[in-house]
Amino acid sequence: MSAPNLDTADSWAHGGITEALGKGFVPPAIQDNYKSVITRAEFCVLAVRWVEYALDKPIAEIVTERGLPERMSHTFSDTDDPNILAAYRIGITGGEVAPTDSTPGRFNPDGQFNRQQAATMILNTCRAIGADVSAPPIADFSDMDAADSWARPGINFVRANGIMSGTSTANPPTFTPLRTYTRQESVVTFNNTNLDKLGISNNPPIDVGIVGVWALESIVISGVTVSEDEYGNLFSAGTPYYWFNDDGTVSMFNHTIEYDVSNDTYINIVEFGTYVQNGTSISITNSEGYVTTLTKNGEILILQADSIILRFRYQWIAE
Repeated sequence: MSAPNLDTADSWAHGGITEALGKGFVPPAIQDNYKSVITRAEFCVLAVRWVEYALDKPIAEIVTERGLPERMSHTFSDTDDPNILAAYRIGITGGEVAPTDSTPGRFNPDGQFNRQQAATMILNTCRAIGADVSAPPIADFSDMDAADSWARPGINFVRANGIMSGTSTANPPTFTPLRTYTRQESVVTFNNTNLDKLGISNNPPIDVGIVGVWALESIVISGVTVSEDEYGNLFSAGTPYYWFNDDGTVSMFNHTIEYDVSNDTYINIVEFGTYVQNGTSISITNSEGYVTTLTKNGEILILQADSIILRFRYQWIAE
C-alpha cells in the first residue's frame, strides 16, 4: 500500500491528519483525496476505528462485552457493512431511517455528510465509549437556528469540548450546520476529541464486580442534569441504591416511595429481585416479574428509560 498522500489535504489539516495516522484510527480507504466530501459510510467506519483506538480493543469484543443483541443482517436494507452494523448496535448511528422489529431501516451509505450530522455522530460516539455527554452549555454560534433541533445537542457538545470550531472568525462565529463535511475535517475532528478531557483513558475501567452497593449519583432528563437538591425532593426517603448479593439476589432501596397521609411522612419501600449479568448488561427481575436492564461501565451503572438517565456509582462491597 502506498504512503498516505498529504498533498491532497490543505496545509491546516496536515498536523491533525499526521497525528491521527500515528494513533492508527484512520481507515486506509480515506487516507487520500482528503478534500473530498466524506460519505456517511466513511464517517461511520472512521467513528468505529476511533472507538477501537479509544477503548484499545476491537469493535467485535466491545459489542460482545456489552451483551448486545446478535441482530446483524437486515438491520438496514441498503448495507450489511459490519462496521456500520456494529456502530448501530453501540448507539453511534440510527441510520437515516431507523429499523423496527419488522422492517429494516435505511442507512444511505453513499450519502454525503454535513456538519450537523458530524456533530451528532461525534456526540453519539463519545457516549458509546462512556463519556458524559449530558447538558453541555449552549453553543455561541450565531446561526444555531439554522440547525435542526435534533442536531443542537451535538453542536453544543462539540463546541464545549473544543472538537469542532466555527466556520467564520466573526464574533459570535457561524457553524453552518448544513455545509458538507470533508475527509480532512472528519479526521482532524476525531483527532481533536480529547480522551482526557472526556474523562476517558485507553486503560479499561476498573472492574469492581457487581456485588456491593451502588448509590444514585446523577439524573439527566432530556439532556438536562437535575441538581442534587431537585432530585433529593424526588426521593424524600433517601438516596435510591441497589444492593447486589453474590447469590444472584438484589435489594432495591428507595426506588419506590409511598406517602403516609396520617403521619405526613414518606415511607421507603424495599424491593427484592434477582439479577443476571451478561457482560456489561445487568438484567434485574423484581418480585412482580418486571425486568429492568442496566449497563455497567467500570464503577458506574446506567439506567436509561426514554429521555431519563440515572447513573449509580459503586460505593462498597456488601459483607
